[in-house]
Amino acid sequence: MGNIFIGSTHVYEIVMANKGDIDAIYTLQPSKTRFGKCFSFNPAESILMPAAHQAIQVKFSSETLGNFEEEFEFQVDGAPEKVKIKFL
Repeated sequence: MGNIFIGSTHVYEIVMANKGDIDAIYTLQPSKTRFGKCFSFNPAESILMPAAHQAIQVKFSSETLGNFEEEFEFQVDGAPEKVKIKFL
């Protein structure tokens, strides 16, 4: 994430891909960390058709100076493991 200025908003984009043969319904799991609330995801949940991609906009803004390391999890219906993404 690099240097973050207090009060500034940084916007990132991640891409969720469905490589399976059935629809994938995903939902961002709530974060319980101190800085988790500084992030917002749009959309935080959706349905991906087989072979489809979904751009997800991530916004980050903090009133605290420091190093940030946050991991988020997406639950995908029927998947044995959660999809994880880490911001450093």
